[in-house]
This record gives sequence, C-alpha cells and structure tokens, in this order.
Amino acid sequence: MKELERRLATRSADRNGAFAVPAPGDFLPWDTALFGVRIGRIRDLSLDSVGVQRVKVWARLENVRCVYFLCDARDSSSARSAQAGGFSFVDVRMTFVKAIRGFEPAYNGITIRRSTAADLDMLRPIARVSYRDSRFYQDPHFAPERCDALYEAWIERSCASEVEEVFVAEFDGQVVGFVACETDASVGSISLLGVDQDGRGRGVGFALINRALEWFTRQGCVVVKVATQGRNIPAQRLYQRCGFLTSAVHIWYHGWFDSHGEVECPFRPELT
Repeated sequence: MKELERRLATRSADRNGAFAVPAPGDFLPWDTALFGVRIGRIRDLSLDSVGVQRVKVWARLENVRCVYFLCDARDSSSARSAQAGGFSFVDVRMTFVKAIRGFEPAYNGITIRRSTAADLDMLRPIARVSYRDSRFYQDPHFAPERCDALYEAWIERSCASEVEEVFVAEFDGQVVGFVACETDASVGSISLLGVDQDGRGRGVGFALINRALEWFTRQGCVVVKVATQGRNIPAQRLYQRCGFLTSAVHIWYHGWFDSHGEVECPFRPELT
C-alpha cells in the first residue's frame, strides 16, 4: 500500500508525458462544477481489491470526494469488490440498440421541428422533471435541486452544441418534448429524451424517437443506441415499441471519500 501510494504520488512522467503508474480514474470538471464537490470516475469497467485501494489513494491525492464506477452486470467479482470497498449501488443502466436500414418514420400527426434558442425557456422545465429515475437522484449526497440543475444544464449544452441536433414536439404552439441526438461515425446516440406531463400518453415520445431515427438515417448511421435506467420501465417499453433491443446491462456505483481517502458511510437507495 505504501509503495503504491509512493508511486502514485511521485507521478514521474516519461518523455511522452505518461505517468509511470496510470491513474485509475479521471477527474470530471463538469459534474464537479454542477454539484460543488470534486468528482471523478474509474476508467475501467472491472475492479478488484487492489484496484479499490488504488482508487482510494488517487481520490485522496486528487482531493476527489465522489467516484463513479460503472460495472458490467455480469461481472459479479467486480460488484463484490466495489461493495466491499464501500461503493454503493445507485442505478442499473440499460443500453438499447436498433439497426435503421430501410427505416420508415411515423409521427402520428405530431409536429416535430428543430429547436431554436427561443425554445430553451420551455425546454428547461421539462428537463428539470424528466429524469427523477436517474442515479443522481438516488444518491442522497446530491441535493435534488442540484440534480434538476444538472439536466437543465445538459439540455442547454445540447442545444448549444455544434455536434448535436435537438428536435422538439409541439401541441398548439406549446413545446411538450424534446430529443437530443449525436453521431459517431455510423453510430447514432440519443443522449436525452424528455416529455412534458401534458404530452405523455399522446405518442410524443414515439414521434420524437422517429424523428431522431430519420435524422440518423440521413447522417449515414446504420445503428442507433440509447441508455435508460433499470427502474424506468415506461422508457424501456417505449424504446422496445420503437424496435430497440437490449444490448447491455451495467451497474452504477458511487463511492464517497473523506479528505483522508477513507470511505464515508455507504447508503442504500431505493430499488424501485
């Protein structure tokens, strides 16, 4: 342990600037700014007891208070190591994929258009209430109003991005939903989908996903992916209705550390 800490603390770099012992995590400035506490994420999807100790040393040296860990749901060994190391379960991440060759869009008569800067005042309130099933709300260290602010900032960033496209759904001139899309080569991703309470049960989510799929097709994508929470059954059913299939299941853990790198008292969020 002392040798590990010494090597991490030394951070001797080679001529390419790489650390002799690579850090086990990455600092997350965006999350840190939003929540007002230094946050990082473990790089690997696997973890053992030695890895846990490395993370604790790294967190202390970097003054990181919260560390995210994403684990393959099939990796029971990493799950046990995380829990034994004081990490707490916060979420199940479900990833869905869909091949979009020969796609035929259907909007059910709902108006879908590209977003404009004038839409933001209507998009923010939708974002504030659309993601209560996410892992951030399940972690009692994060105040609910800060979680609301995270998703407000997220849709603002998506609308301002040069690499994302945001579409909105309208009823009687009122924006009732949005979808944010981005591409990476031939793979499209739905990064955010939100529907106002007044738009639910009226096919708004279905129409927004169809518009996103149409856009992805025009961008040359052949596969689209989207992730949602294991506790968010309505979202899973919507994606399945649109032809998406489950491709991966992961578990999110959060570890909280004091200034000495020691684990704070683990918590147990609700599973439903």
